[in-house]
Amino acid sequence: MTIRDSEPLLTIEHLVVDYRGRRRSLPVRASDDVSLSIEAGETLGLVGESGSGKSTIGNAVLGFTPVSGGRIAFAGEDITQVGAARRRQLTKDIQVIFQNPYASLNPALTIGQTLSEPLRAHGIATDAADRRARIERWLDVVGLPAAAAQKYPSDFSGGQRQRIAIARALLVEPRLVVCDEAVSALDLSIQAQILNLLAELQQRTGVSYLFITHDLAVVEHVAHRLAVLHYGRVVESGATADVLASPQNDYTRNLLDAVPSPDPVVQRARRSRKTLLR
Repeated sequence: MTIRDSEPLLTIEHLVVDYRGRRRSLPVRASDDVSLSIEAGETLGLVGESGSGKSTIGNAVLGFTPVSGGRIAFAGEDITQVGAARRRQLTKDIQVIFQNPYASLNPALTIGQTLSEPLRAHGIATDAADRRARIERWLDVVGLPAAAAQKYPSDFSGGQRQRIAIARALLVEPRLVVCDEAVSALDLSIQAQILNLLAELQQRTGVSYLFITHDLAVVEHVAHRLAVLHYGRVVESGATADVLASPQNDYTRNLLDAVPSPDPVVQRARRSRKTLLR
């Protein structure tokens, strides 16, 4: 389900991000004239191989990476060059789920302390009892018991830690979540559970996702639309089903051909097509 507003929730226009190399070397262009948009309640899949620039775009939206050119607007507000104070305020509306569930949680804090931090930062549930109730409710939403709040990250598996990371991102009720390879470090069976959870939470809350991944098999199940990145540029975009059914760009076709298929006929057709493209 996609909820349409009068304007997109997130708009990226002609985004350019350059990374400085070593002294006297030329900068490296990681994002080159990228334009994208995300509607409220929508998932945009951002797909590409390692080094294609997809995480750079996510980091630019989050304010982690300086922007060299172009514009990023959130809910109509230009946030391209906002100051530190406004950027901290924006973390209420723009959250992130990182790739590595083992590195994204502080091992010295209990889960309850970790989940309390964003609530305190944004003045939500200022009473200790209210915070505890909110944390327990979100632990239940992501499929964990209330007792998890008293434990440490080392007590949980990778999939459970990612559920905690999802709870941390969603409990402040953001409007947009950047999912940066959020399932790539998990086993396939756990990936499916996390993807189903993200879809369920989107239905429940209306949150939008910028879903960054290298895996077309993953994005097929979560994204309403997708954009394919190659060397920092968008080479193809459109409704996910349309792009996957009839890719127009050779790079997109190669990415699609790299996805394993249990159907031997499909696999043979892909091998033949790759041979013809050489």
